[in-house]
Amino acid sequence: MLGAWWKICLSVITMIVLGYMMIDNIRTNSKENYRGYETWFVISLGWVAAVLTLFVGIAFSMKRQRVS
Repeated sequence: MLGAWWKICLSVITMIVLGYMMIDNIRTNSKENYRGYETWFVISLGWVAAVLTLFVGIAFSMKRQRVS
């Protein structure tokens, strides 16, 4: 019984909570700048770094690994 409950918590409830936290954080940070930083600073260093990290992660996941 505990095994099934653990799988439900890990796969469903955790994803719902983390998804809500992410959406709430994005909504809050898009209304007012993070810790009072200026808008150009947040856009140029914050969002660009986040998007670049996403693209680099996708690129690395698509690269085939050589088998020796």
